[in-house]
Formats: sequence, C-alpha cells, structure tokens
Amino acid sequence: MRQNNRMIPITKPAVVPLVYAGELFGLSRAATYAAAETGEITPGVPVIRVGQRKLVVATSAIEAALDIDLADYLDRTRPAS
Repeated sequence: MRQNNRMIPITKPAVVPLVYAGELFGLSRAATYAAAETGEITPGVPVIRVGQRKLVVATSAIEAALDIDLADYLDRTRPAS
C-alpha cells in the first residue's frame, strides 16, 4: 500500500481464515465449522463467505469479542526467528 510515495506497513489482516478464528476462541476444527453453519462463530462474530467455499472472519469482530489487539497477539505468538 502506498501513500505519498511511501510504503505503509500492514500490521494485521482485515480478515482471518475461519479455522484460525476458531482456534482463537478455543474451538476445534469440527466445532468451528459447526458454529459457522449458524452464520456466526460465536455471538456477535459473523462468518463471511467469499466465493463458493472460502470462509473468513473479520479481524475487528474478533478483537471486539475477545477484547484484544490481534496485531499484538500475533507478535506475542509468532515463533522467534
């Protein structure tokens, strides 16, 4: 992304894959897909269908439900290089 001819770092994605979102809520893969059938992974956190098969969850909804900053969480859980 460019603004005034400078690169702006993107610190967190706008959406995350459904299975990753389920892990953040402590759900198994099967429980995550079962919850997604209702349209919400947990109350207030909607599942978004992209195309025919891809399911994602908005980062902002996860942050609001868990009261975390996902960028900080990703930095803490990223393996050391």
